[in-house]
Amino acid sequence: MIGGAHDPDVLSLTDQQIVATVLEDLQWAMGLRARPLWERVYRWRLGIAQYTVGHGARLARIHALLARKPGIWVAGSSYYGISMNACMEKAPSQAQEILAFLGGARKGGRQA
Repeated sequence: MIGGAHDPDVLSLTDQQIVATVLEDLQWAMGLRARPLWERVYRWRLGIAQYTVGHGARLARIHALLARKPGIWVAGSSYYGISMNACMEKAPSQAQEILAFLGGARKGGRQA
């Protein structure tokens, strides 16, 4: 991924220029010199969400409301990180929370 809020001018480049830029970046960052077997360029002008001021406070309010409704979770880039990597990073701990809740429901605790 390139461009985004910090480099919106990348949208004005041709597909070939974008691919060349990415290949240069990969060579610099990782030493990769091989060409990809295939390449595709997708242009998403508003592709990655940008949190606005107050996101942390909104998230705290959401968590306070969820604490009153056991068995409901929120997930995704709207909450804990704007990229797929952030979602994947949060997934294991959230899965453990859900499994712990369901385990308690099975043992005579709360109903799921």
